[in-house]
Amino acid sequence: MNSNIIKLEKQMIDLVNKERETRGLGSLTLSGKLCHIARLHSKVQLQHRNIFHESPVDGSDHGMRLEEGGYMYKACAENVSTAPNLVMSHNGLMNSPGHYKNIVGDWDEIGIGIEADANGQLYVTQLFANPVKLVNTDLFLTQILDGLSQHRKRKNMPPLPHLNSKIVQMMAKSEGSEINDKLFDLAFNDLRRKGIKINNAQVFQFIGFFNPYSDTQIKLASRSSTKAISIALHQNKRTGTLKGVLVFLS
Repeated sequence: MNSNIIKLEKQMIDLVNKERETRGLGSLTLSGKLCHIARLHSKVQLQHRNIFHESPVDGSDHGMRLEEGGYMYKACAENVSTAPNLVMSHNGLMNSPGHYKNIVGDWDEIGIGIEADANGQLYVTQLFANPVKLVNTDLFLTQILDGLSQHRKRKNMPPLPHLNSKIVQMMAKSEGSEINDKLFDLAFNDLRRKGIKINNAQVFQFIGFFNPYSDTQIKLASRSSTKAISIALHQNKRTGTLKGVLVFLS
């Protein structure tokens, strides 16, 4: 890639972050993936000698382009500009209320893509986004089980067996806050077939990084009548929402 263009892109990122810093806002982190997507859009703008948010090639908007580029986001915005030089482009964006709002918005990451024609006219794309942050659900599951086992250990009780269940996993993946009664019955019967005699089950759900060690759950985990536990976690890769289902079996 043209070294002069790379230099211009870095200068624009510095200009944006300087504007944010003078207003007491945090600097944005450069995203290589956002830069790549921004460059592709600037190339299309150069080819059409015009700027636009909706591509005349395929009708995509910036949100669609991010998804097609494999960037999963919670929120995003785009600024586009054409100008004879970088300073004029930056000043034009800063003097436009909508573009200014994006520059000083509540974002985590930024990507800049710039193309130039033979006369030096610049076609600029700025992308701002808050990425979906995925967690290691297997590690989080292990931490929950270890935490509950520690409470039992303090009472000289053995750790609870963890029963994997595809139905409990389905419960974690299900949309909405209410667990379907039919799904609950299927899960209960599925867990009973795991080789442990089970008469009762109590189900708890949580959304996000909620601490699963409530007084009620610790009490259930520490009961001598509790024979096993089944836990499933699911994170929506599009929204980043983490959902958990805990089933105490007695």
